[in-house]
Amino acid sequence: LHSGYWQIEVTPEDRAKTAFITHEGLFQFKVMPFGLQNAPTTFQRLMNEVLCFAYLDDIIIFSSSFEEHLRDLGLRAHGLTVNVDKCAFLKQEMRFLGHIVMTEGIKPDPETLQVIAEYPHPCRVKDIQKFLGLCNWYSPFVKGMSELAEPLNHLRHRSCKWEWTEETERAFQDLKHQLCTAEVLHYPDFESPFFLQTDASDVGLGAVLYQEVGGEKRVVAYGSRMLSAAERRYHTTERECLAVVWVVRKYRPYLDSCHFMVIMDHNLLRWLQSMRDTAGKLAQWALLLQEFHFTTPHFIARAHRMAFRMRCPVGKNVSPELDLLPFSCLQLWEAQKLDEFCGLIVEYLMKESFQITPEGENWRVVAPASLRSKVLEYFHDAQTVGHMGRKKTVDRIRSKFFWSQLRQEVEEYVKLCPVCQKVKADNRKLPGLLMPNQLVAPWHTLTLDLMGPLPTSRHGNKYLLVVVDQYRMFPLRRAMGAVIARKVEQEIFCQWGAPKRILSDNGPQFATENWRAFCAAWGVGVDVIYTSLYHPQCNWTEQMNRTIKTILRTYVHGDQARWDKVLPRLGMTLCTMIQDSTGCSPARLKLGRELFLPLDRELQGQEVAESDVTCYEECLAQQLSDLYQLAKSTMEKAHVHQKKEYDKQHHGVGLQVGSLILRRSHPISSKSKGFSAKLARRWEGPFWVARQLSEVIYGLAHVET
Repeated sequence: LHSGYWQIEVTPEDRAKTAFITHEGLFQFKVMPFGLQNAPTTFQRLMNEVLCFAYLDDIIIFSSSFEEHLRDLGLRAHGLTVNVDKCAFLKQEMRFLGHIVMTEGIKPDPETLQVIAEYPHPCRVKDIQKFLGLCNWYSPFVKGMSELAEPLNHLRHRSCKWEWTEETERAFQDLKHQLCTAEVLHYPDFESPFFLQTDASDVGLGAVLYQEVGGEKRVVAYGSRMLSAAERRYHTTERECLAVVWVVRKYRPYLDSCHFMVIMDHNLLRWLQSMRDTAGKLAQWALLLQEFHFTTPHFIARAHRMAFRMRCPVGKNVSPELDLLPFSCLQLWEAQKLDEFCGLIVEYLMKESFQITPEGENWRVVAPASLRSKVLEYFHDAQTVGHMGRKKTVDRIRSKFFWSQLRQEVEEYVKLCPVCQKVKADNRKLPGLLMPNQLVAPWHTLTLDLMGPLPTSRHGNKYLLVVVDQYRMFPLRRAMGAVIARKVEQEIFCQWGAPKRILSDNGPQFATENWRAFCAAWGVGVDVIYTSLYHPQCNWTEQMNRTIKTILRTYVHGDQARWDKVLPRLGMTLCTMIQDSTGCSPARLKLGRELFLPLDRELQGQEVAESDVTCYEECLAQQLSDLYQLAKSTMEKAHVHQKKEYDKQHHGVGLQVGSLILRRSHPISSKSKGFSAKLARRWEGPFWVARQLSEVIYGLAHVET
């Protein structure tokens, strides 16, 4: 219309109400101006009286024939004028309020859809509101509009922190795609019956209003909504009834004066209409439904029910087991039609006659082969299932889906899951058979380990250096400071000489240039070796450390600052202790005799000292040689026994050069970085096996390097 508001005259008695003052005097409107409280309502009432359909000044007049169309164009009779530049006459297809109105039905305006397709990424809440407002205009064309927009709607909440994640990006793109590929909604044919298909889940209601014309299903409208907090507490029966009541109210203009059929998977409406002494909301619903003329044939629609549940919007706190599946019900149906196994089932069902129990509780979907990988991925990898093990994953999938060899495929999938391999604990025994240390000669290999930090003693000591020979296991009885090389030289090398080889762990004090230079100066620089990372069992000193700690606990209870004062007595205890591996004490291997204690002097008297003087050198050499041979023989027997018992519970490594493996991770917590080792992955990699150094030691190379 041309100046539509101004074509409506204001009655003389009401013109004073529109008066306004200017510098030229008082003025009153003779025609209806903008801004009046009831102006839009008055204008819309006129449009409805004069025209076939109108939204304010956007009007549309439709007719079934050319002659009727000329009669319907009755603007002149009512004194209305139009803007010719904005009018179109005798069209079979036209744009109206963002839609394309055509003979077949109604579809969204492609120009508006192009704007939606090119809509930039939202950067704030207001951008989300604008985008959703644009999309909601076309919600009747999209299945599950609320579900698609749920992640975006969540960002609109004041309590929600703005964070654009992969989920919101996927929702943003999916929403644009669904809108740009929306189907045509058909006009209702009131000469044909309507079908109203409803369903209710734990979180929402769903409905489809359609007709069947010439054997073709024509959708008139889609509908779905969330359940309120109170409605979610309804019984299943009440929710199913609520779905019907909500839908007939929503589509009352279509259903008010005609017969229609309600399709659902329960006979609830018959039950509701046959109830006696109804009260409360059930009575209200029964009274409301009496206004409509419908029938309710029994309809088993578990597949449709799942489709509705997948399409209904899901609340924030609701478990989205089927709602977040990576395929839609339509894709599932199409895949089943192409699947050989599903085809055999359908063929059998069509040939054989049997009875179906409608109230069965074990309905499951037969998963076609093309979608099984997606089912496995969802029921094992999704955040709502948490990478459970084989049994729990099998139980979860079996509650929803069925296919042959399900257990075997789940076990294989879980076994090869890279995330599970890296994060789950390995409770098996460590691989690798026992490799006993090779016995060569006394003072051949010297092992070192630094124990601490211990409580600071009164002399300022914090660490204890433990030195063990392969045969004598004789610890250093001194507290150590920072200059470890000087202490080793003074207390070990200058008294006993340099060993052939030095073995230590990978501590930073043994990896400095000063330490390497010191070892090289004493002729053992080339033979300085280190234990494998995170494998302290390679160092013989570890067992000695446990013994030392046990004895220290008994000595310093109540006063831990005096731990360095008890080291001389602790050393004497270790020197006189008979070792199971050698069969004698370290002092006897060192001196050829046991240390004399006060008790020994009292028991043996003076004769022992006199008898030992004869042939001392020859006897000592022979005695030490015999002791070394005895110790070596005893240790070899002990090693054989230890290896036999150890290998019973362990297996060989058996890695091949070039194979891919994961390496156990040893992260360290950092409070400043907000990192906890308890939540870190247990394994890292993958790595290539680059070379084999021994039966249990391998060199690795990262795949990215």
